[in-house]
Amino acid sequence: MSQKVNPIGFRVGVSQNWNTQMQCYQKTSLTYTLTVLKKLQIFSFFQRLLFKHNIILSKAEWLLKDGSIYCDLFYTKYEPLTRQPLLEISKKILKVLKYWITSPFVFRFYKIHWFSNPTTVSHWICYQLEKKQNIKWILLLLKKKKINYQKWNTEIKYDISGENAFLLKGIKIICSGRLRGRRNRMSSKTWKQVGVMPLQRLHGFVEYKKDNAYTRFGKIGVHVYYYYAKHLN
Repeated sequence: MSQKVNPIGFRVGVSQNWNTQMQCYQKTSLTYTLTVLKKLQIFSFFQRLLFKHNIILSKAEWLLKDGSIYCDLFYTKYEPLTRQPLLEISKKILKVLKYWITSPFVFRFYKIHWFSNPTTVSHWICYQLEKKQNIKWILLLLKKKKINYQKWNTEIKYDISGENAFLLKGIKIICSGRLRGRRNRMSSKTWKQVGVMPLQRLHGFVEYKKDNAYTRFGKIGVHVYYYYAKHLN
């Protein structure tokens, strides 16, 4: 059962928090449905705009409080990035958002390492598959990255009890599709796991991302799991 449900939705309210917090103690101009719709539209606009500059948007944390909207954007890039594209992107965002929403909007950019988040890892795997790289070579390279980047193992996460330090205990990657190319028309599945991955535990902090790679042999599904445990020290 643990692999047939979304691992994040399975733990929301028990051990993990929501990514969006809405505190409305006064009358608002928009209903809850329109507010969620606006948020999804803005996030989709952020993704398309950053992708044009070869920047991967990892996630966005939202806070609606006292009539203002606060958004923290976490991005990464596989090549060195200068500050000039971010300045241009910020100007475009402010120019477009003033026609969408009337509330004050505050956004901040945070750069993260591409291996520290399952979203960026899944994007990287899809990027390599679309470049016709072998899936075994990709998984072997990711295992070496996990060993080399030990400093990214400890991170600050927000769970149901507040802000805590978590230790990365395990990574699991599953790829399914026509991975063997033209030789076999049947789809196959391959996976790689480093560390532990107890998906049946409710009190474990799990990050999960599902993505698709579109190759000449068809669509390949990529699932990435990150399992964290509380750092006692």
